[in-house]
Amino acid sequence: MGKLTEWVEEFDEAADAVRRMGEMPQGGNTEGAEPPSQWAIDAAIAFLNCLKGNGRIPSRIAPCVEGGVTMVWEPVDGDTERRYADVEFFNTEEIFMAVSDVKSPPAIYEIRPDDWQSAVDRLYNWLCANGYA
Repeated sequence: MGKLTEWVEEFDEAADAVRRMGEMPQGGNTEGAEPPSQWAIDAAIAFLNCLKGNGRIPSRIAPCVEGGVTMVWEPVDGDTERRYADVEFFNTEEIFMAVSDVKSPPAIYEIRPDDWQSAVDRLYNWLCANGYA
């Protein structure tokens, strides 16, 4: 199987995992959170589809403690600044991205669903600044 095929399959598997979060019972995660709403699931999948064009899948996708979906990009080996990012799709129909490193407090950005590409660009500029690419 070629790298492109494997890469596309990783994104498709991630989208399937997000869809399955909708089947989670009330309080079904370890934190007792409500399951992701259909809006949070749809928004997370739309964001994944935008990411698919850039080829950097999150290192972790999980239900959000506050209700919703969380995508996390954890620091990679060799990243001396320990760059981290997450995007949270809340059941309240809000989306926020947090980025941080060892030198500064986290920066929080609101994401608008009508402007996925700006959010993806900001995310990758942050991560790629120290070797995440």
